[in-house]
Amino acid sequence: MRTDHLIAALIADVPVKSHSAGRRALLLVPLAVVVVLLGFLTYLRIRPDLTSGSVWPAVAVKVLAASLLAFVGFRFALSLGEPGRSDRRLPRALLAVPAILLLALGIELARMGMADWQERLVGMNQLRCLVLIPLLSLPPLLGLLVALRQGAVTRPVLAGLVSGLAATGMGAAFYSLNCTDDSMFFVLTWYTLAALIVAAAGGLAGRVVLRW
Repeated sequence: MRTDHLIAALIADVPVKSHSAGRRALLLVPLAVVVVLLGFLTYLRIRPDLTSGSVWPAVAVKVLAASLLAFVGFRFALSLGEPGRSDRRLPRALLAVPAILLLALGIELARMGMADWQERLVGMNQLRCLVLIPLLSLPPLLGLLVALRQGAVTRPVLAGLVSGLAATGMGAAFYSLNCTDDSMFFVLTWYTLAALIVAAAGGLAGRVVLRW
């Protein structure tokens, strides 16, 4: 086979693999989310005061930010399995997540000021947050990595890192329904640290699993 014919054949094969990765992700990731849901309902459960008027707005913000991270991260991760099709808007869209949390922090400061901010930052569940969010994120992360193996990932570390962020969003959305630390000081500190842990694990896994 001539070299130019070989290159043309490889290029033609990329979309097939990429679409296969997308289809597999649409199967594996929802299955992983179901596993997380069952584990959450079995071992954690929803906090009993969720419907309280003083509680649900903060929980809604946490769930919204986590869900947005999951959605945008999922799309971004899949786009990294399609060479030449990466949407430049997706990385910028991720900035909406910290923007939502910072806006919520501004509202919290307007209502409560800086009184007891250190206690609000430390909270009561730092260790649970750093353990449970990564645990809840593990099934979606594995599902995404397995799906991306069917694609044509050219930047495996970045793809793994973004997969970790997407998985964190899924795990944190569930954890938010159980966590009783609602201050944005706590969320911006400990949820972010948990996200960095999962993202780093995803990057390291991607370097091994997604390498050609």
